[in-house]
Amino acid sequence: MQNFTTYMNASELLDTSVDVCKKAFGRQLAHTALVCFVGGIWFLISSVITALLFSGVFGGFTAVLVAGLALFWYACLVTGHMVYSERAFLNRPKRRIAWVFKSLFRVCGCLLVQGLIIAAASAIAAVPAVGLTFAAEYVDSSAAAVVAYVIFLLFFVLIGAAAVLVVTNFFALATAVSVFEERSFFGALARARRLIYGDFWRILGLRVIWWLSILAFTICGQSVFGLINIVLVAIAEMVGLGTLMGLIVAPFGMAAMALVSAAAVPLPAILQTLMYYNQRVKMREELEDEL
Repeated sequence: MQNFTTYMNASELLDTSVDVCKKAFGRQLAHTALVCFVGGIWFLISSVITALLFSGVFGGFTAVLVAGLALFWYACLVTGHMVYSERAFLNRPKRRIAWVFKSLFRVCGCLLVQGLIIAAASAIAAVPAVGLTFAAEYVDSSAAAVVAYVIFLLFFVLIGAAAVLVVTNFFALATAVSVFEERSFFGALARARRLIYGDFWRILGLRVIWWLSILAFTICGQSVFGLINIVLVAIAEMVGLGTLMGLIVAPFGMAAMALVSAAAVPLPAILQTLMYYNQRVKMREELEDEL
């Protein structure tokens, strides 16, 4: 495993990310299960509170409270995954979990700023697509016109999504900075921007490859378990046990798909943690050369 001394190229970084995932898989999965279990209980409680108080002034307060708790829940999830990734990467418990979780409010602030920037960028990028949607009623009903309209709409949607991805790349390491350096809000964004200086497109490419890999893993895993469920139910129908097997297989299938999704949850945090340390190594080498 990497020991925070050598700058990794793209393939080495992706390979190390897979190694870290294997090494910390059990802890990452347990952390996901625990945080999601607590989040599920919180969701049920908040739903009851929202149903009782969502009116007038109390409704606005409840909505803000629910959003804040959701942000804090997500910060807990991401922070834990990054700390376990750091432990597996450095081969040692560099920091205590309890100490790291003291900085959760800083992480919440960083995530809040990122969310606002993403929302603003998405709103701007969606303007052409929204305009085309409103212009749909003026489109000729011929097949060629409809096809051309759909192509233009998809084009602007893809352009908008690409623009949002590029904007988010400026603070691709901001959450890791907030977790490991206890920076918050714009301080973490500024520090993240300095870390990726000179490697903007490389980091963007790594993120795209990793996210596509996560998507492929999730789709393939859930598809396999879905096909297994279908086959088992079909066999049960043939032998006259369809209803009983359905009651058994349905929960199993849901649990298996949930397990696949839970296994994919830590993957973005793993790559961000390794990119953060890798960029720090590069900056240190450059500083040594300058000195």
